Amino acid sequence: MLNAHALSPVFTNHHLKKGSEYWYDCLSRYDWNLLSTATPAIDAWLSPLDRLLESARSLARELTHRNNSVMACIMTTALEKGSIHMPYKV
Repeated sequence: MLNAHALSPVFTNHHLKKGSEYWYDCLSRYDWNLLSTATPAIDAWLSPLDRLLESARSLARELTHRNNSVMACIMTTALEKGSIHMPYKV
């Protein structure tokens, strides 16, 4: 039978607690103030950026629609010229 003390873990709860305390000690109150200031600023820009992206998508759709309309007009004009569709007699 194995001895329980011989297989003691390298990291115990005590070590983990000290590690987490160290992590939270790295952040001062000034760092938290920066984070709390950045969050509203980011939120304030999300809606205008979303509207800008939607406008850009709409512009791209309208450009595609216009290009397709011009191509359809050119093809319709080409249909009116009969000599294009009739093969040359050899």
